[in-house]
Amino acid sequence: MARWGFHVGTATGTEPIEEISTGVKSRAFTRRLVGPDEISITANARQPVMAILDEWASDIWAYRDGLLVGRGRVLPTDDMLDEDRHTVSVGAKGYEAILSTRYIDPGDAVSYSADQATILWNLVNLSQSRAGGAL
Repeated sequence: MARWGFHVGTATGTEPIEEISTGVKSRAFTRRLVGPDEISITANARQPVMAILDEWASDIWAYRDGLLVGRGRVLPTDDMLDEDRHTVSVGAKGYEAILSTRYIDPGDAVSYSADQATILWNLVNLSQSRAGGAL
């Protein structure tokens, strides 16, 4: 049986900070043929690991049997409170979702002579430099 693990960390980090394991009510990783990956977790919001989550500034890493299968940016969370509990639903979408809202102007000078990761980061940096582009 496969073991799934979900970890949280900063969006700029190269590795996650901590595993989300205690107080988890549900978790899911969805890979789509067309469209971005999705990660969803519902957990006890009072767990210390939940304090690391920062909407639009944190990432969730999804692992299967110790291998990274997906990473997504944390979207706005949904908190549910009552007198006994504080539960939070966290969703994250793969970077394809973030990049789909970006654009390239016809006058932009871009080059596609590098590896895929370099091309991607060049396009991200180009988009981030625009007015209102910094996420």
